[in-house]
Amino acid sequence: MRGLFYFILLMTCLHFQTINAELFKVIGPDQPVIAVLGKAAELSCHLSPVLSAEHMEVRWFRSSFQLVVHLYENGMDQNEHQIPEYRGRTELIRNYISCGIVSLRIYNIGPDDEGSYTCFFKSDTSYEDATLELKVAQLFKVIGPDQPVIAVLGKDAELSCHLSPVLSAEHMEVRWFRSSFQLVVHLYENGMDQNEHQVPEYRGRTELIRNYISCGIVSLRIYNIGPDDEGSYTCFFKSDTSYEDATLELKVVRLGSIPSISMNDYQDRGIRILCESAGWYPEPEVTWREEAGQSLVPASETELQRQNGLFDVKTSLLMRTNQYNKITCHIGNTVMKQERESAISIAGIFFQRVSRWMVSLSILLVSVIIPFGLLVVLVIYHLMKERHEKESLRTELEFARCCSYAVNVTLDPETASPYLILSEDRKSVRNGGIRQKLPDNPQRFDPVVSVLGCESFTSGRHYWEVEVGDKTDWTLGVCKDSVSRKGDIILAPEDGYWTVAMRDRDKYWACTSSWTLLSLSVRPWAVGIFLDYEAGKVSFYNAENKSHLFTFTNTFTEKLQPYFSPYLNKAGTNAGALRIRPVPDWELVSQTQGSDI
Repeated sequence: MRGLFYFILLMTCLHFQTINAELFKVIGPDQPVIAVLGKAAELSCHLSPVLSAEHMEVRWFRSSFQLVVHLYENGMDQNEHQIPEYRGRTELIRNYISCGIVSLRIYNIGPDDEGSYTCFFKSDTSYEDATLELKVAQLFKVIGPDQPVIAVLGKDAELSCHLSPVLSAEHMEVRWFRSSFQLVVHLYENGMDQNEHQVPEYRGRTELIRNYISCGIVSLRIYNIGPDDEGSYTCFFKSDTSYEDATLELKVVRLGSIPSISMNDYQDRGIRILCESAGWYPEPEVTWREEAGQSLVPASETELQRQNGLFDVKTSLLMRTNQYNKITCHIGNTVMKQERESAISIAGIFFQRVSRWMVSLSILLVSVIIPFGLLVVLVIYHLMKERHEKESLRTELEFARCCSYAVNVTLDPETASPYLILSEDRKSVRNGGIRQKLPDNPQRFDPVVSVLGCESFTSGRHYWEVEVGDKTDWTLGVCKDSVSRKGDIILAPEDGYWTVAMRDRDKYWACTSSWTLLSLSVRPWAVGIFLDYEAGKVSFYNAENKSHLFTFTNTFTEKLQPYFSPYLNKAGTNAGALRIRPVPDWELVSQTQGSDI
């Protein structure tokens, strides 16, 4: 029995010696360790199979074996060779070192602590290591404006937000969305716009202004603001280690027309005064006031919201005495804190003191002393007005017929000047002011800042609209496919160009042989171009009020293409984009109605 006992004891010792001589692996986490800036981080690793590391060397280092972050040797910490930036900031957690498990705790994590760390174990007979990745999560907040952003209907709006503290967002995801994370208004990811999942109503209408994205500042520009754009927007930033957002409020506004105030009729022993105004958003506030500023109660008030979302207002006031010499109708936008007003003065003769027939007699006496000449003037005025209205109606019908031939036009990047920047959807173009390195091909305009549409026309009728916005200079129209693209060009029909241009913010020209100055009463926000190839006509319209600008007449025998020029950048004062916009559905009419234009 004693011999058997010694044999078992000998085999047990040999077994433990075999284990101690076994090779081992050092295992670290598969994923990067995330640490918060200013807090402590723990980097853990362990031996496999399970072995005691109490009598091993355990070394943590960075890129070089000599760059000691923490050293455990001979059963204790040995940090006289520790690199300065980690002195007093590290601790080896060795509660389970007998099982081969250790953790390095680093206090007060800073940005420079991010990167790779090597966990190194060395026994008397073997050594191994594992590399761990530490990522420092810089916590941030997203800051937006305290007050709602006010945008004018039909204009552009900018929603801005920024990171605090200042951090670069170049490599972050920046997402703008509405009520749901999936309702993407604009998405920036992997250093570029990613708008394939953008909701349809914002396609081609948004731009992320990222001039200061390296400082964590971005702005979302939304073009051609409509009533449906009003509401909440969320600005969302996401880094590798953190994400935050802020909610902004957009208010859409529009001042309506100056109120029209008039005496409507005689009613209930008094005079009814009528006040009307159109084109307000949101629903305006209406008040009547007398000379001292005291509010008066209206007899009626009607506010009608039209199909385009704007509000028209009609309100009346019944006056039975001549207590007030002057009455003012105020219509105000409560968001903008602005109002429009009109006043009327009422003579006492209009108020009934004895009987209604006396008032009627007074009005009759006043009316019969109106000079006959004034009557003639009024007749002539009404005849001219009727003629003008008929002409306006004819122009509007012509415009509606043009719209029925709407085509989808896109920009051809192969023809774009090196100074021009095209949007991803090829629907807008602007002058970036800096020459880009682009292939020099025969189709490209150089150096003239022009670009053509991809579409070409050899027959038929075609209509498209281009939003010019508040640009100071631009040129639009059609040209022959065969025009020269290199060097200077001459914008004239004999050189193959049929165009209209704006220069110096307020001068509009038809680019005839010797340019013709156009007299426009309203500045176009968008221009409609209509080509009737067989009739040899190129017509231009103010697409907002449907007024006719100019028509070229010629005979076409060659292929024609849409022509666009945002003109010179002018140190940023004319940096806005020309934007091809869809023709609104409400403008379209059936092509079978009426006769051809």
